Amino acid sequence: MRVTYAGAWHHRDKTPVDELGPDEARGLHDRGEPYTVLVGENGRPNALIHTWLANEFVDVEFLDDQLRVMTSFTFSPIGLNLFRDPNPRSKKRPRVRAPDGLYFLKTIVHTDEYDGDTNKPVIATSYNYEQSGLLRARRRWFPTDEFAEFETQVDVRAHWEPGPPAFGAYDGYLVYERWTPPGWDH
Repeated sequence: MRVTYAGAWHHRDKTPVDELGPDEARGLHDRGEPYTVLVGENGRPNALIHTWLANEFVDVEFLDDQLRVMTSFTFSPIGLNLFRDPNPRSKKRPRVRAPDGLYFLKTIVHTDEYDGDTNKPVIATSYNYEQSGLLRARRRWFPTDEFAEFETQVDVRAHWEPGPPAFGAYDGYLVYERWTPPGWDH
């Protein structure tokens, strides 16, 4: 597995933006500034890791053979609170924090189908997890914007990673097998 660095990734052009050397990337990491890690072989990434440690954020994008995002994982110590707020006017929603030294995989977005060889999704599904195991899933059909939702309880023991990651220590964030999409009964 070869690792290179960039300031970002251009999804439309499927190219790195502002390529960085390891020392430049480490400097951004140490300052908590955003940068992207390209993971792959033979100059073709199969995963992108976007880090922004000042905002306590790590996003991993797994790419298909056409360099389109098939699945993305969002990790953060700041968890989701999916329970509906009984007061619709409430401005403050409680935030759940992971224990110190841990990041939680709180959102997975999977593109179920693309329109042929284009970058346009036909069906995408988002999975939002609470640390308690509550999962709220939403499947969306494009371009009609129709959707279906369901909620269930799931085991989230595999959703934890040491965090924030040390520079170069991204292997745990690249474990795709931790996730199996729940079945849709609708």
